[in-house]
Amino acid sequence: MVKGIGEILATKKPYRRIVLIALMSVLFMFGLSACIKQESPTELSLDPGVTVNAGKTQVTTYKAELNDPYSYYDQFADLLLRGYVIAEREQGDPPMDFLHEVTTDGSIFHISTSAGIFWDTPDYSYINRVFEYAEGIYVSADDDKLFYAKDKDLPFKPRVQVEQDVVNQLAFYFDQKFTLGVAETFVLDHQSMGTRERDKEAKGLMRDYRTGEAVVKGSWNLQDDCYFIVLHISLDDVPMVTEDYFPTDYLVTRGCRVEVCYGAEGYRHVAVSPLYDIVPDQSDVAIFGPEEALKCVQQKCDSMIMPAEMAVQSVELRHMICHQYYSETKIRTVPVWRVELRMPDGANVAVFFFDALTGREIV
Repeated sequence: MVKGIGEILATKKPYRRIVLIALMSVLFMFGLSACIKQESPTELSLDPGVTVNAGKTQVTTYKAELNDPYSYYDQFADLLLRGYVIAEREQGDPPMDFLHEVTTDGSIFHISTSAGIFWDTPDYSYINRVFEYAEGIYVSADDDKLFYAKDKDLPFKPRVQVEQDVVNQLAFYFDQKFTLGVAETFVLDHQSMGTRERDKEAKGLMRDYRTGEAVVKGSWNLQDDCYFIVLHISLDDVPMVTEDYFPTDYLVTRGCRVEVCYGAEGYRHVAVSPLYDIVPDQSDVAIFGPEEALKCVQQKCDSMIMPAEMAVQSVELRHMICHQYYSETKIRTVPVWRVELRMPDGANVAVFFFDALTGREIV
């Protein structure tokens, strides 16, 4: 005799209830998804100021391997450590290769093949709490980046001059195939940082996760002014993907970017992502255009439960560094279309990547 649903749910054999509940949940979600897609398919529109980087129809792909940052220690030490006294030094043995140095004033210099190069001065810990640069596939409406100007000059030096100085001073670290340029600069003046600190403290966002106590600078002055500069790295005049990304088809894709916080006394923060030595793999490889990328995005939206209306903000050709098939040694560059969509709330942003050779989404 066939039992009804009520009888099965009432049975004393729990595994039957679990199986049925799971099956009912799957069917419900499938039906809900179908209904939503049928009633309100996502319509993509183009923002009035949409940027489309579509100057190439062919690219060169490259094989890559991580470079040796230790060979550049002297240049970085001359740039960042001049005038400082090293109080502590720790060096790891392979495969945990790293060099970690702490100066007498508490500044930290760290260099490793897998993590790249970092420099932080003690005062940057306060700056980082009121301006935490986050670049990922989603951007929230409360992101720190939205609270600072990008086109002002600070009293100690004009913004454009600082940008040019930083590019020139870091150029030694980049192979001739790569070029370094400014992606965006945020003007962190002391008044804005003080306002942001008070705002985040009121929301309970300035607490130390270990102690639960608020960590605030409190008093900000002219000496705290600084620029936060994000630099992009280009290969054959095509920018590298800057986001770290963790798709299922690859071990990892590494973002290639440089971050700098620069004040009147010099560098307060430097972060250089791991870089690669590259050799050409295939030349004049045909790629599909931005129109096909938009079709891929539309298909993606049609296959998911998405807002009814989304606007395309940018469609840009990028190079992505991919570690293939869970291998640390099989590394290559992949041309991708990076498509940025703006959510209906006007602030939140979603980013998708599509292989420009195959049209397949990198997920």
